[in-house]
Amino acid sequence: MKIIISAGVLLSLSIFNTFATPEDDVFKKTANDYIEQYLQANPEDATELGDHRFDGQLTDYSAEARATHGRQQCRFSHPEGEHRLQDFPG
Repeated sequence: MKIIISAGVLLSLSIFNTFATPEDDVFKKTANDYIEQYLQANPEDATELGDHRFDGQLTDYSAEARATHGRQQCRFSHPEGEHRLQDFPG
């Protein structure tokens, strides 16, 4: 059953890619970068979501790690950042 659902999702995504714009590619990269950064910073959440790349790791709650995580988050919201999520429609 999961295979059928997965195949349907992939087929529908390929149909939508027919009408993709350059902004869609930028959004996909931004979203992927954000999710990857989040999962690396929160390995327990990654494991809970089924991503086992970070098994055996715990979230680092030290002041240094939190500051680093905050700087990484700023990339996605501040004008001087690499990405600006508010630039995407929707």
